[in-house]
Amino acid sequence: MSNSEYTGLKELLLKQIIQQYIMNQYPWGIITRPLTPMALVILSIAYAVTVAMLMLSMMQIAMLIKYGIVNLMYMRAHGNRVNERGKVNTVPAHKLPFVSILIPIKNENIMTIERSLQTIASLNYPRELFEVLYISDDPEYYVNSLTKIIIPMSRRLGINVKVIRRTVNKGYKGGALITVLSMPRAM
Repeated sequence: MSNSEYTGLKELLLKQIIQQYIMNQYPWGIITRPLTPMALVILSIAYAVTVAMLMLSMMQIAMLIKYGIVNLMYMRAHGNRVNERGKVNTVPAHKLPFVSILIPIKNENIMTIERSLQTIASLNYPRELFEVLYISDDPEYYVNSLTKIIIPMSRRLGINVKVIRRTVNKGYKGGALITVLSMPRAM
């Protein structure tokens, strides 16, 4: 086969392919072929998952709208109250629950603990209605040194803080939380 015959055959085949493409296409350029049964199943599953995700997103949007409306109604009914630090309280203090903030620690840097106390002190919540409990699995000497630093800082910030040492280090952080939650509380 000579070069000219090869070029002619190549042009003929290209024209045939272009003509076939033009004859079998949608306006947006997708060539139509019948779907195989497996492709149809995969496409159906993809559509079902997409519709389910869309429905979940719509439910989330509806819940956010409901939450916003309830919050606006509450704000309209109770108004904004400014506390002694100049921050806005949206709920009267006598209606707020007592809150215990449980923080399991082990080998924590004192700077991390100080920053957590400063962050907690900046909360817009009455200080007499919450406490901070550090649950430590550290040795007794380390817990004592932490206590000597944490207690004066908590007094300065006006926060009720307790350091609890666990003697049995079982269950990691979850075990520390369960230990404190199972302790009897005197209210």
